[in-house]
Amino acid sequence: MYEFVNEPIKVLVSFHGQKIKPLTFEWRGKRYLVDKVNLVYHAAEEGKKIFYFSVNDRVNCFNLRFDPETMQWRIQEVYNEG
Repeated sequence: MYEFVNEPIKVLVSFHGQKIKPLTFEWRGKRYLVDKVNLVYHAAEEGKKIFYFSVNDRVNCFNLRFDPETMQWRIQEVYNEG
């Protein structure tokens, strides 16, 4: 099942050099542990670089969006088998 959500989230990340790795995030009052980062990419939006992370928690797959200028994280999409 696919769901487009585009909602703000809180994310705990680790930094290793220039790389950002999401570790956990909180969405709709629930905390999700990132099991694997599947894909990281960036795109230009309105003249600024936006980062996207495809992650999973062993059950669901999520697409997260990070804007480094505003330091805001959003969950864009959720994929699950339900």
